[in-house]
Amino acid sequence: VTGVQTCALPISFNENGIIVYDATDFSNIVAIDTIYKGFNFSKLHLLNNNLFAIGGKNNIFYLTLINLSNNEMIDSLDLTNGNLEPKNMLVDSNYVYLTYGPRNSVDSSELHIIKHNSFQSLEHLNSLNIGKSDFSGGGHNCPILSIVKRNNFLYITSMYRAPNCDIKIINIENIGNPQIIKRWGDGHYK
Repeated sequence: VTGVQTCALPISFNENGIIVYDATDFSNIVAIDTIYKGFNFSKLHLLNNNLFAIGGKNNIFYLTLINLSNNEMIDSLDLTNGNLEPKNMLVDSNYVYLTYGPRNSVDSSELHIIKHNSFQSLEHLNSLNIGKSDFSGGGHNCPILSIVKRNNFLYITSMYRAPNCDIKIINIENIGNPQIIKRWGDGHYK
């Protein structure tokens, strides 16, 4: 098992799909279903009995919205993006914020904003090139594109050539036009 989501319905995932457990009796948690077999899932996020999952197969990546009441897929969005692949996601009541980082030697990263339309469908709204690290000279070694939201701002941390890293602050007040407003890295400020 490579990941676990704790909730009323515990979820785990591995290279064979998503495993759903019955946890009504915590002394006897039992796997009750495996869904989307054959997909290698890397990230899961549960919100209001809806599961957002990033999965891949043959270097094609998808964001999938699953209703856990019946374990059925509501919608799926192709995330395949050249030499970039999905790294991390954050979900709120309206949007999925998704970071992309390099799959190969390309030196770039992006933020993608996807509207989930009240858990009925997925719609790609916008993307923003958040670039290479301004302070390491690029050269991705171990990109970790973590994302946090507070009010109308996203905070995205990236690690490039260890131990170099940076933080970008993105204003999303106008969701159709996100803007990088500040950058920090290795004690520097821009």
